[in-house]
Parts: sequence; C-alpha cells; structure tokens
Amino acid sequence: MVAIHKEKDSIRIEVLDWHKWMALRGELRIARKNIKKVSRGGKELWNTWGWRLPGTYIPYWVKAGSYYHQGAWEFWDMSNAENTLIIELQDEAFAKLFVEVEDPVEAIQVLST
Repeated sequence: MVAIHKEKDSIRIEVLDWHKWMALRGELRIARKNIKKVSRGGKELWNTWGWRLPGTYIPYWVKAGSYYHQGAWEFWDMSNAENTLIIELQDEAFAKLFVEVEDPVEAIQVLST
C-alpha cells in the first residue's frame, strides 16, 4: 500500500510498511504535469505479466517492484487489486504506476487537482 502526498509541483508516493521490502523501493516522486491519466484497477490486474527486475510476485497475494511490460517500465505495489490505481505517465522513468491505496476515490481526487 502507498500514501500519496501532494507537493508544490510534484506528487510523492510513499511505499508503506512491509511493501517497501517487497517493492524494493521506499518512495517515488513524479512531476504533476507528467500525469496523463488516473483510473481504478480491478481483479484483471493479476493477469498482467512482464519481466520483474527487481521485485516480488506471489500469485494473488502481492505484486510489487519494477516490471518491464510491452516495451516500457512499470512500477507495481498491489495486494488488493480493487483498491489499486493505474497512473499513466509521460516523460518519467516509469510509463505506468499500479499502486494500492486505502481510499481510491480520495486518491484520484488528490491526483486530479
């Protein structure tokens, strides 16, 4: 799970608790202007594959870390697909972020303003 913090010109995504160890990353910073689209995920996310470098995958329990999928890097931190946001980016190291949040509706509002 992550916490999303809005800063002046950026968004800081803080990876929480044991997820840091699974994702092998503590936080991400992205420029607010580089967010193209934010949407909610679902159970179909468990069926997405890619090369994991580095990260953790335990089927239907946790998917975390950096993945290379369809020619682009993605960051994942998910154990509950229903609370996962898909954040599409431009001009960043990752093309997409798949991050689980406590309240998806609130997180989408934070990212959209």
